[in-house]
Amino acid sequence: VGHAGHHPDFTPRGTQKFEWDPQARQLKEAWVNQISSINNVPLVSNGANLVYTMGARDGEWTLEAIEWDTGKPAFHFTVGSSRYNTVYSGLLMDGEGRLIHSTFHGILRYERLPKR
Repeated sequence: VGHAGHHPDFTPRGTQKFEWDPQARQLKEAWVNQISSINNVPLVSNGANLVYTMGARDGEWTLEAIEWDTGKPAFHFTVGSSRYNTVYSGLLMDGEGRLIHSTFHGILRYERLPKR
């Protein structure tokens, strides 16, 4: 799926968050949604209360922002073709709050993201 995850026939659906319940001493499901998260390590921004991941919509790679508390979509940004595949890398955030990830062809940095 990692190399063809942007293709509609292979796009995985669903993102899930678990939280630790210290009294029950177990992980419990906090939320689940149908937002695509293909092959990267997501990034949680405590300041923005968002989790960022790379997904796909309509056959193109997307940057997905999900509300950390609820799992609801906050926004998405269409990146483009399979040349933007994250190749199993993690999303990073620099000191100015810009998201960065690697691709097959180099490093991609998002200068500005959509507002919620």
